[in-house]
Amino acid sequence: MSIGDKMTIKNERKSSRFKLDRVDKRLIGELRRNGRVSLVKLGKVIGIRHSSVRNRLLRLIKEGYMRIEANLSLRKLGLRVAFVLMDVSDVKQVLFITERLSECPRVAMVGLTTGDYNVFMILVGKKYEDIRSFIEKNLRSIRGMRKLSVSYGEIVYPDFMPLELFSRREECKERCASCELLTMHACDGCMEVT
Repeated sequence: MSIGDKMTIKNERKSSRFKLDRVDKRLIGELRRNGRVSLVKLGKVIGIRHSSVRNRLLRLIKEGYMRIEANLSLRKLGLRVAFVLMDVSDVKQVLFITERLSECPRVAMVGLTTGDYNVFMILVGKKYEDIRSFIEKNLRSIRGMRKLSVSYGEIVYPDFMPLELFSRREECKERCASCELLTMHACDGCMEVT
């Protein structure tokens, strides 16, 4: 059984018999345009009472179809972006990448793919040098790494992304503080440190 199969089974267990209807889809669409719109205004636009909007929102959140979060502008924060593709032969290392690195403030997105590479991620940093240092320190040394492709670029859409700019793990702070790249000024460290 592949990692993708395990993740699909895990997600299927979480799902219920609840299905999105036309009103739910319209509600989600309106919130995508303006997440701060009032329940009363949403109700008027969609054609239902604001109490029904509230109930639907709570149900969509409870069932795991959506969540309310703060999305940040990469451009306003002055963050640079790198697109990374990796071909990793060791399945345990693929799990490490998708689970552990997803907690890193440099990792904006991580996922599985097919083709020449089996893992992709989007990395962010104040400077390209910080991203490059992160790649050298944390990705190139992954056991079973067969191929690594890095491209620097810019995300045009969406304007805002969910970013975890501050590390939640104490060991990341310690590892960053003792990193030789930081002491050599080749990297400014984790974004929480800067």
